[in-house]
Amino acid sequence: MALTKVSRGLLSTGIVDNSNATAITLNADESATFAGNVGIGAARTDGTLHVHTGTAGTVAASTQADDIVIENSAEGGMTIITPDDQSARIRFTSPSTNNEVGGAFLFYRQNINKMQIGTAVSGGVLSLASGAGSEAISIDASQRVGIKTAPDAWKSTWSALDIGVSGSLFAQDNNTTGLANNLFFNGSNWVHKNTGATALYQQSEGLHLFYSNASQAAGATFSPTEVMRIDGATGNITQTGANSATLTVKAPTDNASLTLQAGASDSGAEAAIINFLQNTTYKWQMGMDTNNGFRWYNYAASSEAMRIDTASNLLLGTPSAISLGKLSVLFDGTNQNSYIAKTTRSLNGSSFGAYLNSSGTVIGSISQNSSSTVLYNQSSDQRLKENIADSDDSGNVIDAIQVRKFDWIAGGEHEKYGFIAQELKTVVPNAVAGMGLPDEEDPMLGVDPSKLMALAIKEIQMLRTRVAELENN
Repeated sequence: MALTKVSRGLLSTGIVDNSNATAITLNADESATFAGNVGIGAARTDGTLHVHTGTAGTVAASTQADDIVIENSAEGGMTIITPDDQSARIRFTSPSTNNEVGGAFLFYRQNINKMQIGTAVSGGVLSLASGAGSEAISIDASQRVGIKTAPDAWKSTWSALDIGVSGSLFAQDNNTTGLANNLFFNGSNWVHKNTGATALYQQSEGLHLFYSNASQAAGATFSPTEVMRIDGATGNITQTGANSATLTVKAPTDNASLTLQAGASDSGAEAAIINFLQNTTYKWQMGMDTNNGFRWYNYAASSEAMRIDTASNLLLGTPSAISLGKLSVLFDGTNQNSYIAKTTRSLNGSSFGAYLNSSGTVIGSISQNSSSTVLYNQSSDQRLKENIADSDDSGNVIDAIQVRKFDWIAGGEHEKYGFIAQELKTVVPNAVAGMGLPDEEDPMLGVDPSKLMALAIKEIQMLRTRVAELENN
């Protein structure tokens, strides 16, 4: 039936189509009741009410949502207009939620610019889907959130975000937040989400706490074991677990480094150190001290064991270099020896020490001669010499050497036979050398008696020749 205008006289009688059935009843309150489906803008083709502005194409409304169908050949939409101080809302209600707020809602408050989407019943869950209807985000009735998973049953007063099958971010009902892997707290116990090990990090009022737990079955309850903590106030890092602690710094293809940085000043007032403890007892300390030297400290002996100073001198048992030595060793001589070298070679020839000149050529060594003796060697290889000939008469030199007796000033020991370096230097200069630095102006002098050995042998040879001549005459 076609109808363009309805007079008020028909309000109480209704409008009858050609089948003699009432299609539209116009009520006294000027409302209308439609007996069938309605089309606005065109003949109805979809749903109960089809608002048609233009044809969208070959498409039909879902039978699950065809009570109101809005169709347009261009952009389509629906607008709810309210005054500036009022709200606009869509509510979802059923017989069991037939109240003022309903079961769920879309809400916008104009004057505070607030948009709200949610549920309005106890136990309500809000879910967002993506892809082909896959649940992407789920918010349960306790405002716990899950991304690509349903939220776990965390303690209701905590806030939690579960990510995937094992990850979680949570905030406790005190000043503590954390990250969890494969576990959650149900208000009474920590619970394994899945079969496997767990890891937990908490940040609590300046403390950074790290926990772990061995593999257990899904659903198993446990108490996490603290393995490390960082004190945010002091920067102290403490390994708190019962097992051995290992710190590995690994670079797959390049250098690896661990840096300890003291204060910004370079005035010598800061230190960067590592302490070694057994249980709670300090044993050793290693690091840069306030003098910018690098040292090893022995807590048991309450003394410094070794140091490398700023001049790269190695110091053992002494805080400073002795007589400008690059290696200085201080020892008591009663309970300690200065230097011990042991070879594992069973044959002769092991070198206990070698001495090189600036060109890298060996000029002396100490080597094993037998199972009981060593050799003190000086360079004497023929390949190092030229102009080789028999030595001159050594008698005059031997006669010029003065053998003295004297007392040592330090200690007072009496020496029956010895040399005075200054006197010997005038006769056999290569047997005397300064014991200070090479360019020192007036160093203490020392004597190498081995330099006199060739003179003595030469003199013995000459004496033997004269004795032989006398015996033959």
